[in-house]
Amino acid sequence: PVARPAPEMISAQPSLMNSVSPIRFSTKQQRLMADRQAHKDAQQNCLAQIGHDLKQEREGQGLSLQDIHCQTYIQRYALEAIEQGDLDALPEPFYIRAFIRKYAIALRLNAADTVARFPIS
Repeated sequence: PVARPAPEMISAQPSLMNSVSPIRFSTKQQRLMADRQAHKDAQQNCLAQIGHDLKQEREGQGLSLQDIHCQTYIQRYALEAIEQGDLDALPEPFYIRAFIRKYAIALRLNAADTVARFPIS
């Protein structure tokens, strides 16, 4: 036998206990969230520009993504995400910088200058 609620406990009207009130954040929390979003937006913009530049250089050298993967061991999806500026498809910023560094070295670019363009903190 399956336990079922008594018919008088079932209601077409939603219960007040089940309603979720909106979360209210303090001004300080709102500022912190806005700062984090602004930082993420800045990272997104920088990654898009870096990715565009790396792709242009790679294509200019006649290299494929597979060639870069073989040199760097960076997964193809990550290389594509970098070139497309898709921050959400990549791991934490620390690793993104490492990927950018390895990618730039594979293209014989100045890795330090390329990596410095991506803000981490």
